[in-house]
Parts: sequence; structure tokens; C-alpha cells
Amino acid sequence: MTVVVVGSGLAAVGAIRALITLGHRPLVLDLGRTLPMHLETLRKTMSVLSPSEWTSAQRNEISRNEGVPGKVVPRKLVMGSDYFYSSEQAEVAPNGDFRSGTPPWSPARGGFSVGWGAAVLPPAISDIESWPITHREILVNARLALTGVPLSEPIDELTPVFGSLQFGESSVLSLSAGQEKLLKVLRRHSSGDSDRQVLVGQSRLLTDSRETSTQACRKCGLCSAGCVYGSIYSAEQDITRWITDGKIVYKSDIQVFRLSESGNTVKIEFVESGQSQSIEADRLFLATGAVNSARILLNSYSLPSNSATLHRTGGVLRVFAGFRSFELSWPHVNTQTSHLVELRASRVSPYWAHVQVGQPNELVLQKLGVSAAGGSAFRQRVMKRAAAHLVTTMLNVNSSHGPRYELRLAEQTDGVPSVMTRQAWPTEGRMVVRALNQNLGVFMRRAKFLKVPFASQDSVAAQGYHFGASFPMVVTPSNDNHTDVLGRPFGWNRIHVVDTSVLPAIPATGVGVVTMANAYRITYGSLAP
Repeated sequence: MTVVVVGSGLAAVGAIRALITLGHRPLVLDLGRTLPMHLETLRKTMSVLSPSEWTSAQRNEISRNEGVPGKVVPRKLVMGSDYFYSSEQAEVAPNGDFRSGTPPWSPARGGFSVGWGAAVLPPAISDIESWPITHREILVNARLALTGVPLSEPIDELTPVFGSLQFGESSVLSLSAGQEKLLKVLRRHSSGDSDRQVLVGQSRLLTDSRETSTQACRKCGLCSAGCVYGSIYSAEQDITRWITDGKIVYKSDIQVFRLSESGNTVKIEFVESGQSQSIEADRLFLATGAVNSARILLNSYSLPSNSATLHRTGGVLRVFAGFRSFELSWPHVNTQTSHLVELRASRVSPYWAHVQVGQPNELVLQKLGVSAAGGSAFRQRVMKRAAAHLVTTMLNVNSSHGPRYELRLAEQTDGVPSVMTRQAWPTEGRMVVRALNQNLGVFMRRAKFLKVPFASQDSVAAQGYHFGASFPMVVTPSNDNHTDVLGRPFGWNRIHVVDTSVLPAIPATGVGVVTMANAYRITYGSLAP
């Protein structure tokens, strides 16, 4: 049987792991862009040294990020490179008109996971009550999809509500003194009343913290730049290992643009080296991410609307200042998100809101003029002392309250079609985000933190990529954009969409783990004897 997976991100890894478990050796078609050679050489050089042995020039090179004026936190780069972002991103039209281009998508091997923060939390049971799959199914399949992946997951007050991804005991990343103090303060001021519920816990991270591991976190203070040691998990790690072990057949520099079914055969049309080509397969799993899956599906089947709507989590990034100081251990610290605050306000939303909380990471410190490479000793001391009073928060809400992208093809073509996009954020959604942001402010005030004026940006400015729900799964498909519980669109039998496109909504807790779990579930369920 010829089985094809299109894509190499987290959804693809979930599908491929299921296929390998079932004894298949899939063909993986991917754009597969990788880190520029000179930076990969630098990464390898630094990976055999301890952080104390790195030179200032090496640190500066991998953490290079000029950012964008006016942004609280600039767009993340990997080793100073933006190679994992597409170049066709559409501008936001203030009047809601269509613009040429797409929402953000990644052409990288490993997709956006090569530059993510690796924080994971399953959705709460209450957040997926209307879904055609259960919370238990998500947890069971997530554990299978994450086989062999390092996990730092404490058991705390978040566990009963959101569930655990552990098979057994998990090694938990240790916190710095300042992070421990911050966690204690947040926990002390959390509350749960009839109107507003607040839960506080340590972050769950796909990060290697095992003392015996050669890839264990070295706490170098540059997590946002990408980990030279491979401590932070990315889909690229598994894809590369499977290529080396011969468990997959991998072909890069390929962009699929059309799919079709005829009897028991799937036809796959793609562009390789500028030439349109096609192959046939017995089964296909589409894992190119919400943007490119929408592009491919719209170019493969004539929908009456000729468009697809992508839903995205909404939110606000904000900086708070505290009266007390929290010891800042940077650069000798892990700078991934350290804490989670989960909020619920039933008067405005039935869904949990998700807040990632932490001390300033290297991107924020860079904005303040603090550098591990040195500089004015006096300025460094002053700014680090000021930064020890700061806490950054990123509030995310369910995609039901977030911005929406409408995509349509400029024209259907025998090649990769161009896309037009317009973005809208309904007033009701903005009001929900505003109300939850106010609740967060109330909680932070109880913990003796105040908002820093002008230090915020909303999710439109942040240009996040937690979106999908464009071809949602339902038990009985009734609309043209519905898929069945095995991710099959348009009444097809052998083509399965396994990325965020088929999630009924995007939970505030993020898409990584639920996408991997659902991709594993669909793939295993469609081929298991």
C-alpha cells in the first residue's frame, strides 16, 4: 500500500507515528526548508560547548533580532533567521477588503514547531463538549503521539481540569529562585468564585529536563532564539530521525496544489523544481497546516463560496510591574514560559482563557538594553534591577472570540494558486477579550502587579499562528466545508485532513498537542485492522 503524508509539522508527526506503529513506511512530501547552512554550522559548533564557553559574537549571532518598532515583543526568529516564515503574508486591510497573500504559514521542515515555545496543555473537558471526539480520546492519542518526546509536566491544580499527558512520572524543569517566588505569589492570590475562576500552575513544556540526557536544558537564557542543544522539541527532530532510520521516504522542495480521488486511487498534483507533476497513492494524509490545506482543498473541489474561513485565537500581550522584586537569574535560566494562569468568566464566555506568564525573556530584555554579551556595566545593573519587577503575560482566548481570515483563490490553476485574504475581528469577540483582559488585570492587582502603560499589543499585531477550524469535523457532515470524524472532506474516502483545519475550534490552550493527538487518532483509526 502506498501511503502519502503531505507536510512535516506537528500534525504530520502525529500521522507518521501512527503509520510507523501500523507497519507502514510512508512517502512524505514537503517543502522542507531548513536553517541556512552558515547558521546550522554555528549551531553545531555551539552545541558541543557549554554556554559559558560561547563567545559574545556567537551569542549575538544566534540571538540577532532587530524586531519591529513599537512591538512589545518582536517576531520570533530561529538562530537569527526568519527562514521558517512564508514570504507571501497578506497585509491587514483596515476596511476589511481582500488583499493578495495569505495568513502566516511555514515552509520549514518541522513547520512552525521549529520556532515555537513548546508549551503544551490539553483543552479542558468543558471546552470541547460539542466536539465529535472526547477528552479521553485526546489524552490517550496525545500520549501515543508523544511517544519518546521529552515532557516537563508537574501534577498540580491544573491537572484535574485539563488532564495529564504523562504515561508515568515526568521529569520537571527546575525553576529559578525568581520564578519559584513568582509562582508562589500567583498561587497565593488565585481564587475560585461563582463568577470568575482562576487556576495557577507551572508550565507544561516539551523540553528535555532529564539529568541523564545529552539534550537536557543547559539554561543558557536564549530559548526564544532556538535551542542549539535540541532540548526544546520540534517536529523536525522526529522527521530527521525517521529519514536517517529509513522509516519514511522523504522528498523536499515539493508543493502540492491539487488532490483528487478516483475509485481506490488518490491523485496528487504538485510542483517540483518549477515543473508540475503527479503521482498516485492508496491513501493520503494532508498535514500542511490550515493555510495551505485550505489552498489545496479549494483548488481541488469547487465550493459554491470559493472560500474558506480560518478561525484564530484572540488575545493580548501585556507587561505588568510589581512592587516586589523577583530575582532575575538571566542569562543562567530557561526563558520559555514558566507559569500558566487559566481564567474563566462564565458571564462572557463558556471557555477557559489561557495566560502564559513569566519573567522577561531575552527578547524583552533586549528591548530594555540588557545583553548577555555585555555593554555598559552600570546600565546593565540598572535595567536588570528594573526588569526584576516586570512580568509578561500573553492572554489567549478560544477562537470563537478571535479574529477570522477569509481565504479565496485568485484563480484555480495547474500549479500553486495565488490567494486573496481578508481579516475581521467581530466586535463581540473583542469585547470578550477585553472583559477577560480586565479579569486578568484584577487578578494581577490582587497579586500586587500593575499594568505598564503602552506595553501591550493585541493578537492582530502579534501575528500568531494558532488558527484553523476551516473544515471542522462533525459526526454527520451537512455543509460543504464539513469533514467527517476521520477528517475526510467532500465525501472523499481516501483523503484525510489531519491538521488544525479539522478541529471544531482552536482552544485557548493552543494547538500543538491536540493537533498531534487528533492526527494520530485519524490516521490510526482509518488504517487499523
